[in-house]
Amino acid sequence: MENIIVIDDIFSDKDHTKIKKYLLSLKFKNNSFNDPRNTGDNPFWRYELSDNSFFKDYLTKKIEQYFKKQYKVSRLYLVGYTYGQNGVYHPDSTEKNNYTFCYYINIDDNMMFNEDTGGYFYIKIPNKKYILGIEPLDNRGVLFPSDYYHKGTSYNRFNEELRICIAWKLELI
Repeated sequence: MENIIVIDDIFSDKDHTKIKKYLLSLKFKNNSFNDPRNTGDNPFWRYELSDNSFFKDYLTKKIEQYFKKQYKVSRLYLVGYTYGQNGVYHPDSTEKNNYTFCYYINIDDNMMFNEDTGGYFYIKIPNKKYILGIEPLDNRGVLFPSDYYHKGTSYNRFNEELRICIAWKLELI
């Protein structure tokens, strides 16, 4: 729909497990990055992955193979939300050949997602009068043009889980 591609089970079980083990080893910091757009975004959990070869090289290659395109990674990071830490609508780039790939992962194997869990990812469709809401299901990827306005939201107050998205900012080459 409108250049938005949603893929369930984007990475193999082996890769998905490796990602999850890596995330469990991290020490998250609750801080907002220095946003030059000054969007007023709430502080949230963030971890830079641009220097991690597994994410930047290996997983990016898997993304390229899936979409049969080559990309240059301009930014790569993890963002997490706990209750009340919702993002604000923003584009990632104004360039037409830039894309954002969001990957959702749940580090708690016992978490059961349903429509009341929250944590939706919203994308405003240009020149349309509606917004697309995407459930952040485990091992789900979403590719969309970086100039689309979008935002992530937290799970509801009854869920203590960190809602995690790994974001690749990609330039088509």
